[in-house]
Amino acid sequence: MKGVHSISNSVSAGNRLWLAKNKALSRGNHFQTLREYMRLKGTLTEDSYRAELRRTHEYIFHSDQGKILLQALINTFQEMKTAYILYWTPDQGADFYTLIINSQQIVFIEIEEECTKRKLLTTPEKRVVSLRSCSVNDYKKELSKTNRIKLEVALDLIHKDMKDE
Repeated sequence: MKGVHSISNSVSAGNRLWLAKNKALSRGNHFQTLREYMRLKGTLTEDSYRAELRRTHEYIFHSDQGKILLQALINTFQEMKTAYILYWTPDQGADFYTLIINSQQIVFIEIEEECTKRKLLTTPEKRVVSLRSCSVNDYKKELSKTNRIKLEVALDLIHKDMKDE
């Protein structure tokens, strides 16, 4: 035990976190959430992400354009209470979304826009082309530090949404 203590005194703070994590894992205490790895600090980056994510929440739940996303989420995840768009990539004729719902699922949606002709008018119609999901834990394994911060801010907002219900 003394050897471990002296080793942790000679390593950097980042390595101390790694040692603590591995020590906890060796005792069978698995970290359950990203919050145990990374704490929000109230930085400008976090504030910027928070404002952006709030706008995406409004887009999904309170805009005419977001109705197709909301309907796809409700049809697939009946237990959905809240959602935020993490990433949106517009492309020619299609939009790609990465969303987080209820702090448990990451959802990838592709929405295609088709133009149909009705009574001399060409109107765009959107439809969901693909929808797939994975767990938050699987998703966060591949993220850079910047993207983990954004995910952590989204998880914090979701936690507050769920608490307010």
